[in-house]
Amino acid sequence: MAKTDLTDKELGKIAYELGLIYSLQLKYSEAKSNFQKAAEYDPENSLYWNELGSILITIGKYEKLLEYHYYVMSSLGKTTKHEPDSISTSFKKYVIGWDAFRSWEKANTVLEKYEKAIRDYEKALESNPKAVRSEYPDIVNYWNKLASHFRSLGKLEKAVEYYEKVLASDLKTLGPEHPDVARDWNNLGTTLISSGKHEKAIGYLEKALKSDLNTFGPEHPRVAAVWNNLGLAWDASDKYGKAIDYYEKALASNLKEFGSDHPDVARNWNSIGAALNSLGKHEKAIEYLEKALASDLKTHGPLHPSTSIIKGNLGLAWHALGNYAKAVEFYEAVLNSIGKNSIAMKHPRTKKIKKALKEVRAKL
Repeated sequence: MAKTDLTDKELGKIAYELGLIYSLQLKYSEAKSNFQKAAEYDPENSLYWNELGSILITIGKYEKLLEYHYYVMSSLGKTTKHEPDSISTSFKKYVIGWDAFRSWEKANTVLEKYEKAIRDYEKALESNPKAVRSEYPDIVNYWNKLASHFRSLGKLEKAVEYYEKVLASDLKTLGPEHPDVARDWNNLGTTLISSGKHEKAIGYLEKALKSDLNTFGPEHPRVAAVWNNLGLAWDASDKYGKAIDYYEKALASNLKEFGSDHPDVARNWNSIGAALNSLGKHEKAIEYLEKALASDLKTHGPLHPSTSIIKGNLGLAWHALGNYAKAVEFYEAVLNSIGKNSIAMKHPRTKKIKKALKEVRAKL
């Protein structure tokens, strides 16, 4: 290799910028390689680790996500090079990584850091003399981060409040055709689904879809994500046929982009299967759910929350078909995977599985 006079920081910046280019081109393997090089050249720059983590989430490499983000988490407080938004982003990715391995207690421990991050952001907003200028980029970034944190904590009204601030500012400064505005509409839409405001959510998501289709075209992962979110919104509105139409669009796109082993594809299969269950088409539902289960077992293993959700849906399908032995098998597998986790045991889905298991055992 030819000798270079560039410093490690300069080499890190070059690798980082190459990673961004490859990411925009959807060449995720090359993007991952360059972000990794950037982090190795300049390991104290948390931006490089965060971008590497984002790519690892995209390609479903959660184990590596934990490995790389452990550096950021363990170095907090030892250096001043970690800006508040970079720190909170690292917390978020670290939570995603632990959640991917069903380590809910560890994820919830990290979530306590979210609350501190929120307090830090609010202090920054109060102390920034330009906070009154909604178009000021740093303030908009704070609002976006605050919204994301409040949503992660389940404080949906606060999340919507800040997402609306971001949207208003971006519309004013960027215009309605900018990709960031489409992102804002999507964020508002998905948060409103969780809030039970499905009709309003669909309105925002349809705007996001139209914009992203114009900007990226129908084969881009962002478009697939919005199709999936529209499916969720219609699903939550009990319009299962319409939900399936959107889930299938997302599935076709994700299969083409990522292949059959990607977590997003398994999620699409599961969503379609669950919607078919709701329509009473249980045999067809089982076809999709079995594909989802095989994929998630390969990607995550038997104890992951996503795998448990699929098993629960399979239990419901076999229950409805009168195959109570199969239903018990899947219901018990769900409860066994949860174990003694007090948080998971209180989840409405878990309570539904426990009730169904009790009913089906009485019929054996």
